[in-house]
Amino acid sequence: MIFSLLIPLLVILGAAIVSVHLFCIVGIFRAIAAERHTQRSVGRVPSVSLVIPARNEEILLPRLLSSLEKLDTSDVPDFELILVNDRSTDSTPEIMQTFAAVAPWPVRIVDTPEPTPPLVRTNPKQNALHYGTLSAHSQLLLFTDADCVVETQWLRRMVLPFRDEKLGLLFGTVMPKAAGLFLPQYQGFDHVFRYYYTAGSAGLGNPTGGFGNNIAVRASALAEVGGFSGLRYSVTEDAELIAEVRDLHRYEVRPLIAAEAIVSPEPQRHLSELVTQSIRWNTGGLYAPDRAARYSYRVVMLFLLGSVLALLLSPIFPPLLFTTAGSLLSMTLVAIIAGIASRRGFRYWVMLLPNVLFSMAFYSFVTFQTLARRPIRWKGRILNIRAGRSPSTVAGVQKESPVSRS
Repeated sequence: MIFSLLIPLLVILGAAIVSVHLFCIVGIFRAIAAERHTQRSVGRVPSVSLVIPARNEEILLPRLLSSLEKLDTSDVPDFELILVNDRSTDSTPEIMQTFAAVAPWPVRIVDTPEPTPPLVRTNPKQNALHYGTLSAHSQLLLFTDADCVVETQWLRRMVLPFRDEKLGLLFGTVMPKAAGLFLPQYQGFDHVFRYYYTAGSAGLGNPTGGFGNNIAVRASALAEVGGFSGLRYSVTEDAELIAEVRDLHRYEVRPLIAAEAIVSPEPQRHLSELVTQSIRWNTGGLYAPDRAARYSYRVVMLFLLGSVLALLLSPIFPPLLFTTAGSLLSMTLVAIIAGIASRRGFRYWVMLLPNVLFSMAFYSFVTFQTLARRPIRWKGRILNIRAGRSPSTVAGVQKESPVSRS
């Protein structure tokens, strides 16, 4: 009797998760339409500060700086670069100084001080971004990371949409360069796959995430949420910034899909590094201080974990496969739409199904590790899983002054 009641329930659950993903696909098409409308906007181009935090990035930072030298700034007449040295112990500061001396536009170098006791529990990257943005005086703040490479047209494509005064925040695509080995190739797939989930959510009017190494925010919007020091604590401060700008209800938050606006980070070279990175991202979603982000992410990830466990138990009760099929179909549909919209090449399509299957197993493992409260490591530091907004912490940050060099 119980088993006969379970069968229709499992069918309904599988159909429900497919329906959720179909809505996500509708959001993707809405986001694409909004992007085309945004590109036709006219108005004054805002002044821009590009803020880049770096901690012990002597190997990868020169690669980023080389790509920045090729930026097309023809439509962005008022541009400056702010390099944030986050207490590096290698030659990162010297690399910054050398570049600042020859850069074709103003460069300011900001050293973040050692945190005082109220600050030691904060997200360290959030702290570095706070000091970097304190030194910026532009109307628009643009962000990427030291381990990335940007396209020549990246600056223009991320800045020109802000001629539309309604736009408060824009987040773009991030995709590591796919090498021949499976792990880097998978990460190229995974970043595109993740991005279209966030683009679909934003297209439905509920932006809940994005990549912090390809994001632009209007300075007035950032000021209204209290700056980076005023954000609620999260191990993924980029998603929290998106949520708080959204909740102002004065600005629009949109994704940008244009290929010219893609940022390419260095892929993780070892599976253990990818697991560590994914646990941090997963923790940011499952324990996000923003309720919409938290619950929407939990629905998708916990259903995925349950569907993989159902597959393992299906020899005992075969109807459990309805939930597994729901996850597989849902993820495959999003991957197909993502591949079409981003004009992926032959390798993407050949590896699409293996990548989806690997994602199901990989993210189930990562979700299990996250629920088990595995420590979150970032740049040699262990982060808190979650913490509420602390008035004393915010006040402590705001009383500090960055050490600025130009």
